[in-house]
Amino acid sequence: MLKKNKKKILYIINHTAFFVSHRLPLAEEARKLNYKISLITGVSSSKTMEKNSLKIIKRKKIKFKRSFFSSSSLNIFSEFFGLCQIIYHCKKIKPDIIHTASPKANILGGIVAKLINVPCLVISVSGQGHIFTEKKKMSNFIISKFYKIVLKFILKHKNKKIILQNSQDYKEYCKLDKKKNCILIPGSGVDTKKFDKINPICNSKNILLPSRILKDKGVLEFVEAAKIIKKKYPDWNFVIVGPIDYNNPSAIPKKHLKKWVKEKIIKWIDYTTDIVKIYKNSSIVCLPSHREGFSKVLIEAGASARPVVTSDVPGCREAIKPGFTGEVFKLNNQKQLEQKIVKLINNKKLRLKYGNYGRKFVKKNFEIKKIIKKNLEIYNCLIKNV
Repeated sequence: MLKKNKKKILYIINHTAFFVSHRLPLAEEARKLNYKISLITGVSSSKTMEKNSLKIIKRKKIKFKRSFFSSSSLNIFSEFFGLCQIIYHCKKIKPDIIHTASPKANILGGIVAKLINVPCLVISVSGQGHIFTEKKKMSNFIISKFYKIVLKFILKHKNKKIILQNSQDYKEYCKLDKKKNCILIPGSGVDTKKFDKINPICNSKNILLPSRILKDKGVLEFVEAAKIIKKKYPDWNFVIVGPIDYNNPSAIPKKHLKKWVKEKIIKWIDYTTDIVKIYKNSSIVCLPSHREGFSKVLIEAGASARPVVTSDVPGCREAIKPGFTGEVFKLNNQKQLEQKIVKLINNKKLRLKYGNYGRKFVKKNFEIKKIIKKNLEIYNCLIKNV
């Protein structure tokens, strides 16, 4: 434990909501170990999510600064101005550790750490972002190449650790840097106690997709599955829970969502902080995501004793145990997705079996205390090297 001369950790994250949902528990535990905590984020992508997260940050007394960079779109002027703001704030804060998470924050925070010689750098690769999931677009191809060039510059930092959340990202980064600098930690963890009271037996006929309304999350595939399945199983509901105002190149227009709701293909619930209630009232959780860093949705579903159907892609396949906690389908195989959902609809005993095993699986592998401990060990290790 640090007793003298408090060390400072600066978190640089795309937006406040992501910090609150994925990094706040870690920051609070670091503060208990006598670290001083600060936060810089870019411009929020969702006013709905932002409003709630700012209240929490204020209540938790986290020192917070806003930078001008966008968390979801690309504008050369705003990114450069945002970079300058981060440099300015960093020089005032004088952090001992910069911990970045989310693609753009990793780049901007990494550049700053290298330019002004911040003693320690932790980069959390929590997903590759839209430019990597939509590779066919020429603009995304060019940006991804530039991203990798800048990343090579950042990785020259002498005292750093790179946290990878799935095995594929881990292998890729081990090629870019020394293996000793790359650490595999499966996601941000989940506080399983919050979900313990949810009864594994659920009689509702709700199939849940808890997600931002993005193509990358597989929303279109989920809706198409609903159109087909509801013809034979009209009493089953396909429910999407997530903010409609999320600004992202992959965002689905509001008019489409409203049309699906009007036609009774799906039900939609806006962003909510009572996620426990949402899982409680769902019998199946479905995430047809195109790619994840490591899906928190899937481990929350497991903690809730809910069976899952998800795509066989990085960040999803590691969060479940196929055939034990849920089912996986091949990405872009719409028919297989529908078959997997129908399989669970028709077998209540299997849903219960998957749910019970899923709860044990999550508690054993993804309990938040274990994940936080690994992150804190990284901080202490880097500080010793200074």
